[in-house]
Amino acid sequence: MILFCFVAFTDANCNNDTSKVYITRAAFLEGHPDMISKFPIKEKFWGGWTNFSFQTAGIVRCRVTKRDAKDFAPGSIFAFLTRGKIYVYNDSTNSYVTLVGMNRMLSVYVGEQQTTQYRGSVVTDIFYFSKTVGQGLSVLNEKIIQQLTHNPQLQKLLSALLADIRKKEFDADMHERQFIKVKKLVQVYLKNYETD
Repeated sequence: MILFCFVAFTDANCNNDTSKVYITRAAFLEGHPDMISKFPIKEKFWGGWTNFSFQTAGIVRCRVTKRDAKDFAPGSIFAFLTRGKIYVYNDSTNSYVTLVGMNRMLSVYVGEQQTTQYRGSVVTDIFYFSKTVGQGLSVLNEKIIQQLTHNPQLQKLLSALLADIRKKEFDADMHERQFIKVKKLVQVYLKNYETD
């Protein structure tokens, strides 16, 4: 099952023109999209539809033709692929976050948090991890990592990954080039975790 998920993840890295909707986790893991579109998936925003970066908590629209589209509320689908990124539903935030990397033992995601300051709003990126694709996402921070005493190998890996993310400032508001770099970084860590 996970093999097909790797195919979907590889497809996201190669094809920026196709959007795919996976209604269930099984469809995603098996690499069988429920909808395929040549249009990017958009998020409902005030009076219209807009693109989004690494997280979306609104209604998303998959356009099949110029006149025919299907709207999905948060949580009504498991995952979707658009503009070369896979977004997976995170039930703890009722939103879709971007899959950064995965192997058969671990997956890493990035979402966003917006805070208001005296000069306006600031966006920071929040990383998540899970041992099962799309289920039980946990925030990647020291407090959660310290609780992983039953798995010292994972604890060590996530601590080093978090340190690298902060050192390279990927937890600030990332742009596309930084996202490509963080994907490569995460893949190195995932490869080491799978072979250790």
